[in-house]
Parts: sequence; C-alpha cells; structure tokens
Amino acid sequence: AGGNLVMGELDGDSEAIQTMVREYYASVEKGFTDGLDGVEQQTASAITMGITIAIVALLIGAIVSFYIARIISNPISKIAKVSDRIAMVDIQHDIDIHSKDEIGQLADSFRRLIDYMQDLAGAAELIAANDLTAAVEPKSDRDILGNSFQTMIANLTEMVKSLGDNATQLV
Repeated sequence: AGGNLVMGELDGDSEAIQTMVREYYASVEKGFTDGLDGVEQQTASAITMGITIAIVALLIGAIVSFYIARIISNPISKIAKVSDRIAMVDIQHDIDIHSKDEIGQLADSFRRLIDYMQDLAGAAELIAANDLTAAVEPKSDRDILGNSFQTMIANLTEMVKSLGDNATQLV
C-alpha cells in the first residue's frame, strides 16, 4: 500500500507538472501568436504607408510633369500661331517670349525673321511708290530674296536712268 501511496503522489505531481507544462506552452504560444499579430499589423501598416507614399509621389510627379509640359508648350504654341500668320504673309507680329533656353533662342530667331521680312516689305512698298532709294542688305550670299531685291533695285534704277536718257535724246 505504500507503493500505491507514492505512486498516487507521483501521479498528482505528474499531473501538476503536466498542467504547468501546458500552461507554459499556452503562455509561449499566446506570446508567439501576439508577436505574430504585432508583426502582421506592422507589415500591414508599412504596406499601407508605402502605397500612400507611392500614390502621393505619383500625383506630385503628374502635377510637376503637367506644369513642365505647359511651360514648354505655351511658348511653342505662341510661336506656331505667329509662324502660321507669317506663312499667310501677315508679318505685323511681335513675339513676347524672352527666356534663356532653347525656346528663347527659337523666339529670337523668329523675331529676326519677322524684322527681316518687315524690312523687305518696307523696301517693296518704297519700290511700289516709285522710290528706288530703298536699301536692302542681304543677310548672306545665300539670301535669295535679299539679293533679288538688291538686283531688282539696281536694274530698275538703271532702267529709269536709261529711259530718262532716251527721253532727253527725243526732245
């Protein structure tokens, strides 16, 4: 009967140990589960924050791109409108674009073109009014229009002089 008593005590101790092990295991498992839940929450927060930052960056990028596109396209549109009018031989225009970039260079080139065409138009008006004192300076040897104007003025001047000489001889 003494052995049963010891065994009974051992069984009670064994059950107590098993209960403690179960409680310890449950505690470790709860800590592990709580830790995983925390990691999952942090991961979800990080993903949400990353998506939010990406969306904000895309919106800022789109706004900046739109702004830059407008900065580039507005002056070019103005120059295109003026060039369309020049193509219709309407040369009374002013290009009000003054920047230091390529668009500014394009605007400067168009201003020089308009000035030159206005000079030629002024010379043509003088010639049409029988005033052959118009001075046309060709921009280069390749300036067909300027060289033609210069030749035309010289030829007309010579023709008028010749007609005057002939008229004097007839009288």
